[in-house]
Amino acid sequence: MTNDKSREELQQEVQELRARLEIAEETLRAICQGEADALVVSGSQGEQIFTLRNNDSLYRRLIEEVKEGAATLTDDGFILYCNRSLARLLKRSIKKAIGSDFNEYITPNQKSIFKTLLQQERGGHSQGEFNLIVNDLTTLPIHVDISSVTINDVKIKSLIVTDLTEQKRNEEIIVSEKLARSIVEQAAEAIVVCDETGQIIRASIAAHQLCGQNLLFQPFDVIFPLQICQSDWQTPPSEKLEATVKEEDNLLDTKQWFFVATVLNGESFQGVEVLFHQKDGQQFNLLLNARLLSHPESSLKGCILTLTDITIRKQAELELQLAKADLETRVAERTVQLQQLNAQLTNWVKELEQRNHEIVLMGKLSDMLQACLTVEEAYYTLSRLIQSLFPNMSGGVFLINASKNLVEAVATWGDETLVSQKIFTPRECWGLRRGRIHLFAVDTCSLECKHIIPNAFFTDTLCVPMMAQGKAMGVLHLSSQVQGQLTTAKKQLAVTVAEHIALALANLKLHETIQEQNIRDPLTGLFNRRYLEESLEREIQRAKRKQLCLGVMMLDVDYFKRFNDTFSHEAGDMVLRELGRFLKKQVRGSDIACRYGGEEMTLILPETSLEATIERAEQIRAGVKHLKLQNRNQNLGTMTLSVGVACFPEHGLTGESVIHAADEALYRAKKEGRDRVVCSENGE
Repeated sequence: MTNDKSREELQQEVQELRARLEIAEETLRAICQGEADALVVSGSQGEQIFTLRNNDSLYRRLIEEVKEGAATLTDDGFILYCNRSLARLLKRSIKKAIGSDFNEYITPNQKSIFKTLLQQERGGHSQGEFNLIVNDLTTLPIHVDISSVTINDVKIKSLIVTDLTEQKRNEEIIVSEKLARSIVEQAAEAIVVCDETGQIIRASIAAHQLCGQNLLFQPFDVIFPLQICQSDWQTPPSEKLEATVKEEDNLLDTKQWFFVATVLNGESFQGVEVLFHQKDGQQFNLLLNARLLSHPESSLKGCILTLTDITIRKQAELELQLAKADLETRVAERTVQLQQLNAQLTNWVKELEQRNHEIVLMGKLSDMLQACLTVEEAYYTLSRLIQSLFPNMSGGVFLINASKNLVEAVATWGDETLVSQKIFTPRECWGLRRGRIHLFAVDTCSLECKHIIPNAFFTDTLCVPMMAQGKAMGVLHLSSQVQGQLTTAKKQLAVTVAEHIALALANLKLHETIQEQNIRDPLTGLFNRRYLEESLEREIQRAKRKQLCLGVMMLDVDYFKRFNDTFSHEAGDMVLRELGRFLKKQVRGSDIACRYGGEEMTLILPETSLEATIERAEQIRAGVKHLKLQNRNQNLGTMTLSVGVACFPEHGLTGESVIHAADEALYRAKKEGRDRVVCSENGE
């Protein structure tokens, strides 16, 4: 409670002041109208008589000394006179206040009300509460008392202004105290106020409900035995606290139990979780906030404690933790599954990428094999490209020879780690013997092929038969020094590669056979005339570019018709066949031996001078006489040759002209007696 005056007391003082003021005004009126010559005033000093001049001075002194603000106003509200109290309220000097409009000191929203009071004539008296605007633009709450006074037939207004600031402040304090008390009592949390001895002197309704009994003037530690849940909280060392704890219970651990003496000794608690057990055994989880309660203007010493029931929240947290743990377990399990699936998917992607890479390489291999013109080109292509399909492995392509008795390597890779012999018999390979893929692994029960080099280092070997048109052409052999490289996918790839290789080589061999038939004479095995014409033009152009010579021989079997007529056409064919074999042995790799027609043969000798060509012709002519010609065990006698020789560019600048010159020389050799070599005499 406050010691200041109440509103009723202030109003009573205002009424008394108003009565005195009315008497003074009446006296003043009487003096002014000449109805009184003197004024008798009774006081502690007895009766005193004042003349008119003294009365005016006394009146002014009386008005000046009053606590309330006083003024006289015109009917319009202009200040005719004011005392010092009103000037202080307005924060103006008396001189500046007199003559100003009092309406301007009233807040705008209340001006109309104030003007209405000035104009009212309710027994000459009206009052109200307003907000006064002072010189520093702040506002003050005031009570206004307005009286009407007539002096010399002039109506004026007397104004008494009472400052209500302190009264309003006290009223607000009272309202705030009531509100605070109501808030404490109606708060959802248990709020307890203890005095300096630890006894409860005030408690909220929630605190009574939590405890289940009357709390006032009971020891807090007895009513609320609180166990601290936060193990990392420690009370500060204090001799007084230790003594208090011992008095409470020597067996209690200060690190586990809460005592109100801790707070009274200056320690604050904020958001500390504690456990509270009711007498019926029910347990509550509470959140403790505690601090000292002191105010410089109050003699009350103690502490205030707030206990918030978080039992439901803790149960929810526990359930949430359990749910979280369960969820984390399921997430972990699902994560493992996803990781496994991701790893599996990654492996699939890698396998797909590997398959795609292999398909690209297979396409490249197939294209290159189709572009090869000879099997030798195909062998070289295989040795370069297959290794990229089987990295970190060695191996080779082995083909069965024409005699079907040997298997020979035609393309190998990784020769430093090749574990197979390069020549072996078909019976030494289980893949060829069984006609199916054969895998041998060191750590499994399987048979090792006999063509594997003894004591060679490897972990797995694979032999894949290469089949074409139902027949085995050879075998694709692979070996690995790392276990597990020959996977199912690699084995399937090896089968596909073997099929492509077999088909490509079979096509090439067929193509070569057809090509040979197109350019070879079937009887002698020499090139035919069409190949001669194509090759001669090519060699003539090459000789021109390099500015070299080119020798040409035209050979004819002497008396060939005698062989046919005497020994049969079969014997004649045998003679031509033997001549073809003989010429193949006599020519170089760059030379071209052809059957020009009938018993005439042609030899093209690139980069050979005329002298060398004549010398070679003599060697052939002499060598053919040593051939033993027999047909069905019948001796056919000796074969002789007539040879015509010509040379580029001496005897012609074109292939046709050189052939023609050699042919003319041949004709001369026959005409001159056969069995001789004749050089052309024609020159370009």
